[in-house]
Amino acid sequence: MKAKIMPIDKTASMSFLTVELNGQAVDLIRQFTYFGLIIFSNGILDAEISDRLTKLNSVSGRLLRAVFPKPQISR
Repeated sequence: MKAKIMPIDKTASMSFLTVELNGQAVDLIRQFTYFGLIIFSNGILDAEISDRLTKLNSVSGRLLRAVFPKPQISR
Protein backbone atom coordinates (compact mmCIF):
# COMPACT_ATOMS: atom_id res chain seq x y z
CA MET A 1 0.00 0.00 0.00
CA LYS A 2 1.34 3.40 -0.97
CA ALA A 3 1.82 5.93 1.85
CA LYS A 4 -0.42 8.98 1.94
CA ILE A 5 0.01 12.24 3.80
CA MET A 6 -2.22 15.25 4.38
CA PRO A 7 -0.35 18.50 4.98
CA ILE A 8 -2.37 21.10 6.91
CA ASP A 9 -2.45 24.26 4.81
CA LYS A 10 -4.98 27.09 5.25
CA THR A 11 -4.30 28.28 1.69
CA ALA A 12 -5.22 24.83 0.27
CA SER A 13 -2.39 25.14 -2.25
CA MET A 14 -0.40 21.91 -2.22
CA SER A 15 0.61 21.85 -5.87
CA PHE A 16 4.16 22.99 -5.03
CA LEU A 17 4.68 20.33 -2.35
CA THR A 18 6.51 17.07 -3.08
CA VAL A 19 7.05 14.52 -0.33
CA GLU A 20 9.22 11.41 -0.52
CA LEU A 21 9.59 8.58 1.97
CA ASN A 22 12.51 6.19 1.43
CA GLY A 23 12.87 7.55 -2.10
CA GLN A 24 9.20 6.83 -2.97
CA ALA A 25 6.77 9.63 -3.78
CA VAL A 26 3.99 9.97 -1.22
CA ASP A 27 0.43 10.78 -2.30
CA LEU A 28 -0.90 14.05 -0.94
CA ILE A 29 -4.57 14.00 0.04
CA ARG A 30 -6.93 16.87 0.80
CA GLN A 31 -9.34 14.99 3.07
CA PHE A 32 -9.82 11.77 4.99
CA THR A 33 -12.28 10.27 7.46
CA TYR A 34 -11.08 9.51 10.98
CA PHE A 35 -13.51 7.89 13.41
CA GLY A 36 -16.40 9.21 11.32
CA LEU A 37 -15.06 12.78 11.24
CA ILE A 38 -14.27 14.27 7.83
CA ILE A 39 -10.97 16.16 8.14
CA PHE A 40 -9.84 18.59 5.42
CA SER A 41 -6.34 19.93 4.91
CA ASN A 42 -7.58 23.54 4.91
CA GLY A 43 -9.48 23.17 8.21
CA ILE A 44 -12.91 23.99 6.76
CA LEU A 45 -15.74 22.02 8.38
CA ASP A 46 -18.57 22.68 5.88
CA ALA A 47 -18.62 19.10 4.54
CA GLU A 48 -18.50 17.65 8.07
CA ILE A 49 -21.43 19.78 9.22
CA SER A 50 -23.42 18.90 6.10
CA ASP A 51 -22.70 15.18 6.60
CA ARG A 52 -23.84 15.30 10.23
CA LEU A 53 -27.05 17.13 9.32
CA THR A 54 -27.81 14.53 6.64
CA LYS A 55 -27.33 11.72 9.17
CA LEU A 56 -29.48 13.55 11.73
CA ASN A 57 -32.29 14.03 9.21
CA SER A 58 -32.15 10.34 8.27
CA VAL A 59 -32.41 9.17 11.88
CA SER A 60 -35.14 11.69 12.69
CA GLY A 61 -37.19 10.56 9.70
CA ARG A 62 -36.91 6.91 10.72
CA LEU A 63 -38.00 7.76 14.27
CA LEU A 64 -41.00 9.69 13.00
CA ARG A 65 -42.10 6.75 10.84
CA ALA A 66 -41.27 3.90 13.22
CA VAL A 67 -41.75 5.09 16.79
CA PHE A 68 -44.11 8.04 17.01
CA PRO A 69 -47.10 6.56 15.12
CA LYS A 70 -47.40 3.73 17.71
CA PRO A 71 -50.54 4.02 19.86
CA GLN A 72 -48.60 2.94 22.97
CA ILE A 73 -46.66 6.22 22.91
CA SER A 74 -48.58 9.28 24.08
CA ARG A 75 -47.68 12.85 23.48
